[in-house]
Amino acid sequence: MAATAKKAALRVDIIPVQESDLHAIALAALDGFSADPMSAAQITPMGITPKSTKAYLDWYKAQLASGSAMWKAVRPGTNDIVGMLSLCKVQRDENGKYIGGPPRWADPNEPVYNDPWYLPDFNNTFIREMMKFTIPAEEALMKGRRYIVGINLFVIKDLQNAGVGRQLCDKALDFSKKEGLPIFCIASTGGKKLYLKLGFTESESFVLDPSKPDQSFSAMILQAD
Repeated sequence: MAATAKKAALRVDIIPVQESDLHAIALAALDGFSADPMSAAQITPMGITPKSTKAYLDWYKAQLASGSAMWKAVRPGTNDIVGMLSLCKVQRDENGKYIGGPPRWADPNEPVYNDPWYLPDFNNTFIREMMKFTIPAEEALMKGRRYIVGINLFVIKDLQNAGVGRQLCDKALDFSKKEGLPIFCIASTGGKKLYLKLGFTESESFVLDPSKPDQSFSAMILQAD
């Protein structure tokens, strides 16, 4: 297999997301995640369609409505969205449950995770299977703590390996330091490599399908300095 060519670095402007950005962000996210074999095969197997776009749009609306901190990466001087980062401050009680209930984006009862209308373009059946592992893992690891959830980070396919993801990660690290809170996230096999380089530790890993050990997820934690 040929090595991935290193691309020229692109400096981006990182600015807060507005509701009017969400449709463009949904399209950009679908493009970016299409480069992840597991996401492309399991979550959005039909690619960019009206249903998969609406699913991502509804997911991002739920994040914004929950008070998440969301930033878009744009080409300098434009509104050309090439990446995005979303974080949310949460708190759990000693039993691991969200104080005040789960934010909408994390609520397994949200329609985007349950409505069969989204199928097969957005495989919320697979998402629910993931949640059977990720929710208990997060409850056990983060019980009794205030922390930041790294909900989502992506870069469009053509600009991956051009330094945009690192700039978004730097924004997340800066947010963590200012808030004095650790960051928790669930990472795919590919994403885990980047998070380990940034100083995250892997706390737990799980595989949904034992016949596909390469399709694993890891619970990652970065302690606040």
